[in-house]
Amino acid sequence: MEAKRSELVLCDRNQITHAIDLFYGEINAAIQPLTAFCTAQRAHYQLLVDRINELDTNFRKNCVRVWWEAAPTSARWPRRFCWTRRASAWRLAITKWLLSP
Repeated sequence: MEAKRSELVLCDRNQITHAIDLFYGEINAAIQPLTAFCTAQRAHYQLLVDRINELDTNFRKNCVRVWWEAAPTSARWPRRFCWTRRASAWRLAITKWLLSP
């Protein structure tokens, strides 16, 4: 009886393994054209992506300098441009306005 059970378990295991292998083969065959397309598109647009990254880096470097040169002398020192401080002040003003009678 034990031999029959082992044979049945082995047969089931083989069938399930074969079904899983077929499933992954079909998935791979379906995804392969998409992978090739994405690789080709990435190669096509890579120069543009590199240029965008370069411009982003230059913008980040020059943003502070441009603001500093455009700001009036009285605004340059000792205050600094701080979005967090401005956002906090705005939140505080809105909260006071909403809670006022």
